[in-house]
This record gives sequence, C-alpha cells and structure tokens, in this order.
Amino acid sequence: MQRRTLFKALGGGVVVLAGGAGALFLRGTKMWPLPGEKLKYFSPREYSIFMAVADALLELPAKTADGIKVPSIEEARVGLKADEYMSRNIPDAQHDVHVLLSLFDNALAGFLFCGTIAPFSQMDLASRRAYLSKWENHSIPVLRSGFIALKKLAISVYYASPETWESIHYPGPMEIP
Repeated sequence: MQRRTLFKALGGGVVVLAGGAGALFLRGTKMWPLPGEKLKYFSPREYSIFMAVADALLELPAKTADGIKVPSIEEARVGLKADEYMSRNIPDAQHDVHVLLSLFDNALAGFLFCGTIAPFSQMDLASRRAYLSKWENHSIPVLRSGFIALKKLAISVYYASPETWESIHYPGPMEIP
C-alpha cells in the first residue's frame, strides 16, 4: 500500500480551497466619497470602512420629534474628525485601529468569524448592522473589544460635532470669562 500525503488525498480540493480563501481575502472595499481635506491617519480604504461602520452604528432619523433636522454622518464630517482624532492618538492605538479596520472589511475574516462572505463595506445597511451585532456579542474577546473601540470612536465624534448640537438640544460648551 502506498503512503499518501494529505495534499494527494485531497487532490485538487486543497488548491480550490486555497484559491477560494484567496478570493475572499482579496475582495475589494466599496469606497466612500472622500472628504475635500487630506486625510492624516486613515488611508482612503480605511476611511471608507470607518464610514460604513459609522453609518451602520448611528441610526439617525431625518428629523427629531420636534422637527429639527438631524445631520448625517457626512454633514457632521464624522470620518474626517475621526481621522484627525486618530492622527493624534498614541502609536499603539493607531496600529490597532489600522489592523482592526483591515480585519473588519476582510471577507475571509468575515467568513471565519461571522459566516459572511462579503466585505463589510459591500454589505447593505441591514447586513452591516447584523455583522456589527455579531462582533458586539462574539465569543472572542478581541472582536468584542474591536467593536467597542469603533463604536466609541464613531459615536463620540458624531455627538461632539457642533453640527449635531441643535438636534440634541445641546447649547454648546459654557463660555468661561
């Protein structure tokens, strides 16, 4: 009886599996329109991923109950303000967010961690919200922590924006004489 290697036993299946994993790994990011200003921290790809995350996290109505217009994430310049904030953050945090955003939009990682095959940025809004929910409640602590980091960044940048203050009835910071 001849000894067979795993590769020979599986034949072309390994090649097909590796090719399929490679195809998932290489699926592209759906690009978000870039701001007019130059990005300091995010690459254009990372900016697009972050905006897709912020769009899914911030369930914004068009108007408040009393009829005040609620600014969109574009109007509040969430991506640009997050870029500015991250450009001033410590190097370890900067590195972690770069890795996190790449992992978030990687179809192979999505398949392994959440059972999806589309990159996050290419999903429709309902699918992105479901994907975020999976990260929020994942059994792997680092994925939950990554979700929390992106959520805190998106929400804090949005609500710290003066463009949003009227819609949340915040008069702005007190003037100190």
